[in-house]
Parts: sequence; structure tokens; C-alpha cells
Amino acid sequence: GRPAGKFGKRVDRMIEHVQHSGAKRWHGPRRAMSAEDRAAFLDARIAGVKAGLQLSAEQEKLWGPVESTVRDLGKKWGDRFAARREEWQKRREAMKDNKEPPAIDHVDRLRKRADNLAERAADMKRFADAAQPLYATLDEGQKRRLQTLIGHRRSGMMHRWHNRDRDDGPRRG
Repeated sequence: GRPAGKFGKRVDRMIEHVQHSGAKRWHGPRRAMSAEDRAAFLDARIAGVKAGLQLSAEQEKLWGPVESTVRDLGKKWGDRFAARREEWQKRREAMKDNKEPPAIDHVDRLRKRADNLAERAADMKRFADAAQPLYATLDEGQKRRLQTLIGHRRSGMMHRWHNRDRDDGPRRG
């Protein structure tokens, strides 16, 4: 668990500082994104990738399943993240004023983590299946632009999709 008391508060301040270190003026901890915010950012990201790829008429026909899968998975992951955030907020509330947090069942946590990883693996396969027909038609310029458009999210599905054929050593992210 997280350390309580003075040290725990110091850790919280350090985390908040790191999260907001790029801002000129810090206005307190970040607020949770609403479902509408997540949907808006997903829409913008999808539109940006599509515009950057400059799809041909034939490729446009293959875009629909990719976009649909990205939207479904984005909503699913956003909902899962919101639920996890809520759980952590409950734990933090229980730890305020140096109260002892609820005990953690580590074996149960391992099982939940394994289930989540299996579910995420199935989601990634679903995305790969939807994306493969379109990706097979992209020219080298489109593949390069795709890498630039999604390159900053090194651990995301689209990064793995783009680099799935690389065989130049261990993969990061």
C-alpha cells in the first residue's frame, strides 16, 4: 500500500508536481476526464490519424472496421480506467487522516490482473484482425505518417500494430 502520514503527503505532492511540471502555473491536481471528454479526445485522435493517412477511395472502404474497433475498445478501456480510478479514490479516502487502508488480497489481485491481461490480449487480436486489411494496402509514405501520428504513444495498440513485423531485437513498450 501507499505510505501514510507526512511521507505519504510528500509523495502525493511529488506525483502532482511531476504530472503538472510542464504547466507554467499549477492549478492543483488534475480532474478526472468525463466520458464526454474521453469520447471527444478519441474522436479527435481518430480523425487526426485518418486525415494524416490520406486514404485512397479503396482504402476508405477498409477504414470503417478499424474505426469501429478503435471506438469500441476506447470506450471499453475508458470505462475500465474510470472504474479503477474510482476504486483508488475510495482507497485514498480510507487512508486520509492516517487511517489504515483496507487490506489487499494479493492473490485476488493477481487473478484480476491475469484476467485483465487476457482480456486485453483478446482486444489486441481483435484490433489486429480489423486493421490488417487496411494496413496491407498502405504505401511506405502512409506507414511512415502513421508512425509519426501515433509514435508518441509507445505502448498503445496502434504502435504494436505498426511494428508487429519488426524483428530487430526486443521490443519496448
